[in-house]
Amino acid sequence: MSLNTVQLGRTGIHVTELCFGTLVLGKLQADLSPDEGGKAIRRAAELGINFFDTAKGYKTYEHTRIGLEGYENMIIASKSPVSDSDEMRTDVETCLRELDREMIDIFHLHLIRTKQDMMNREGALDTLVKCREEGKIRSVGLTAHGPEGVLCALDYDEIDVVMPLLNKEGLGIIGATQQEMVDAVRKVYDSGRGVYAMKPLGGGHLIKDMPGAIQYLRDLMMFHSISVGLKTPEEVEIMSGVFQNDAKAIERSYIMGKNRANKKKLLVYDFLCEKCGTCVDECAQNAISIGEKCAVVDPDLCILCGYCAASCPKFAIRVV
Repeated sequence: MSLNTVQLGRTGIHVTELCFGTLVLGKLQADLSPDEGGKAIRRAAELGINFFDTAKGYKTYEHTRIGLEGYENMIIASKSPVSDSDEMRTDVETCLRELDREMIDIFHLHLIRTKQDMMNREGALDTLVKCREEGKIRSVGLTAHGPEGVLCALDYDEIDVVMPLLNKEGLGIIGATQQEMVDAVRKVYDSGRGVYAMKPLGGGHLIKDMPGAIQYLRDLMMFHSISVGLKTPEEVEIMSGVFQNDAKAIERSYIMGKNRANKKKLLVYDFLCEKCGTCVDECAQNAISIGEKCAVVDPDLCILCGYCAASCPKFAIRVV
């Protein structure tokens, strides 16, 4: 058996149905060294996975470069949240340099929330288009956690690829129902753009039934690929098998899910927290508020992305 490979919408880029999400490897979550994290990435490449998703904020460029050393024709997507054109130019150049590549396959405007947010980032979008014309990137994309952000792609012909958040429980969707998100993503898919999903396991909340979570997205028939956060060679092997409907891998996934369920959490260290509110502003899920002693996390809303931890000036927040 082998992983399915499809064209990512109108881009001409061919990707495996399983995309390796690198967020979990970096400082926002597992905080693995580049060499250790690179082992999981290399195992993915050995098993035929050709699509890897990273970002400026993940701090996993070195992990990705080390893991893919010696492999050709690997597809890499990255992202930046900046709105300024010069800052975006810097972020693209940094990505290319740290990955040791002449071209990045997909570069996203990271986490578009509203139409106004998209308008505010038109300078950054113009830079990405120029970088595409210069041969520094192949495709321009955007990522979004809600339908308003997803639908912004339809207003800009420059956008080739969209990475929306979706899972079978609707965890993490901003300002809308699960069905509204599905409807928005389908419109983008029907437009011919490339679409690949994020957070299929809801930040770990759906880990008990990984095959079911993946099958939900597959059955919608509107995703070219699904990005799954993986941090060990064992996790890569199991998830690769799940995507190939391998019975032994599926059985292993249930065992792993049972053992790891409810173990990952977001912690706020009250002796470090100064209640500045930066994490509240950063959290797109509205999962953080300021309590009497420190920031307080609502576990029902938190998807364990770790963006709040990255924003904290006192390093008081950890995903563990």
